Amino acid sequence: MLKLNRIVDYGILVLTEIARRNACVSTTELAAVYGISATIVAKVLKKLARAGLVTSERGSRGGYRLALPATGVTLRAVVNALEGPISLTFCSSGTASGRCRTRPFCVASDAMKRLNHLVNGAFEAVTLEDILQAKERPGPVPAGAVT
Repeated sequence: MLKLNRIVDYGILVLTEIARRNACVSTTELAAVYGISATIVAKVLKKLARAGLVTSERGSRGGYRLALPATGVTLRAVVNALEGPISLTFCSSGTASGRCRTRPFCVASDAMKRLNHLVNGAFEAVTLEDILQAKERPGPVPAGAVT
């Protein structure tokens, strides 16, 4: 089953909340909104900052804000920042050609590369702005809720 890691889910949640507020938001506030551990939120934000998707501000009103407009933050960039490049199979990213023992016999390699390209394109096509503009947005998860 193809499934995104929970850390990516959290990354999308916190980035969307920061984009929705269009302001500097603290780790504590973000953790409280979604009932996520502040430690996990801090870990996610640190990776997102390293990737240049958010910037941090110090001080009593410090926190994190988007480094780019919401239209410029794609889900592909979020996944890359938190988990690394999207690759459906070992060989589909194109970087494993010398390490794959079955490559000479594999009949699916080219198809997997095409599929990987399409999936990456789909993640690139969805931005934080698209998420914010979704017609049916559920409210935040109540504090203390288990996700």
